[in-house]
Amino acid sequence: PSSVGAPYLTALGVTNADGNPRRGKGDMPGKLRQIRKFVEVAGGLIDAAIVASSASGEGEGQPRPGTISTVDMGCGRGYLTFALHSYLYEKYGSTSTIDVVVRTRGVEVLPK
Repeated sequence: PSSVGAPYLTALGVTNADGNPRRGKGDMPGKLRQIRKFVEVAGGLIDAAIVASSASGEGEGQPRPGTISTVDMGCGRGYLTFALHSYLYEKYGSTSTIDVVVRTRGVEVLPK
């Protein structure tokens, strides 16, 4: 489900410019498998919920699929967040992602 040559994968150091998993520091082939599986599972659940909502008529008054919002409450580099956002954007159009920083360890905090 996730585009192999997605720019965010290269920017995060998961893939090289050719779209292949980077070798060396870290297990990027494993990270790429994790990303793809996460998008497959989470995307599948979201797709099924949208279909079920549309079929039952419960979608009336609810946000349309083009306005799907996600919230990231993790503390990592955002691999899975970028992947899900990319998938939802490619499939449904406009989507928004909110990043909630639970802990600042590992997150660069800029002085005000």
